[in-house]
Amino acid sequence: MPSNSSNLINQKGCAPLHKSPAGGVDEGQWYIAEVRTGMERVCRDKLLQKGYTAYVASRMEERVYACRNRRKVEHILIPSKLFVRITDSDRIPVLQLCSPAIYKFMTDKACAPKANGTRNYAIVPDIQMQQMQFMLGHADKPVTFATSILNEGDPIHVVRGPLAGLDGFFIKQSSNTYVAVRINLIGYTVTEMPEADIIPIARS
Repeated sequence: MPSNSSNLINQKGCAPLHKSPAGGVDEGQWYIAEVRTGMERVCRDKLLQKGYTAYVASRMEERVYACRNRRKVEHILIPSKLFVRITDSDRIPVLQLCSPAIYKFMTDKACAPKANGTRNYAIVPDIQMQQMQFMLGHADKPVTFATSILNEGDPIHVVRGPLAGLDGFFIKQSSNTYVAVRINLIGYTVTEMPEADIIPIARS
C-alpha cells in the first residue's frame, strides 16, 4: 500500500525505512524486484514519489576524474536489484508502474515448488534490511557485496566504532578481518573491521 515518503535519498546514500503517518510499522514485507541494469535508481525514485517504500543498496562515494574534479556519486553495490516494501496485492501495480524496467520479483529457489510449479516470492526479513542499511550508511571503510556463499564464521557483535551495535558474521582473509551481514538468497554485504572492535556471540 503506498504511503508518503519525505526523502528520495539521505546524505549517506540510503533511503530511509518507512514509518506510517500514525507512527506505527508500515504493512508489507521486503520483496526483491529484478530491474534492468542502470534503472535501479530510476525505479526507486518513481516508487518513492508514488508513496511506496523502495531501497537501492548503494553508497555515496567520492570519485576523482581526469580533470582532477572531485564529485560524490551514488555507487550501487547490488546491481539489478531493488528492495520494495509492499503487500502481496501491491506487486502487480508496482510492476505496471515501472514496466519494463522492473520485469519480475525474485522467487525463493531454496523452497520446493508448489503443486502448480510456481515458487513463493523471496522475502528479506526486516532485521536484515535494517542491518544492511546501517552498514551502508555508517561504515567508514569500503563496503562490498559477495554474490557467492561465504563460509559463515562465528556470529559477532560490533562493540565500538561507527558500526557499534551491528550483529553479523566474522570473516578472516589473510591478515584482514571483516564483518558480513546476510541478505537471504542473494549474498552478503561485507566491510573491513578491526578484530578489536568485535566480540563473539554465543550460538543458541
